[in-house]
Amino acid sequence: MKSILEELYDGNIYPDELIISKDHEYRPLNKRISEMLTMIPINKVHKNLLLGIHYY
Repeated sequence: MKSILEELYDGNIYPDELIISKDHEYRPLNKRISEMLTMIPINKVHKNLLLGIHYY
């Protein structure tokens, strides 16, 4: 299996693509992580950082 850097170099993936794992454990694990994150009290600044919203 090639590394992500090799895949980028070979042109097989692009930085703006949405990459979703084909591993059968990905979705249940991702759901569990999302559920756990909703349990953590965060303020607006932290939420925006998690969502990738930046203010300049």
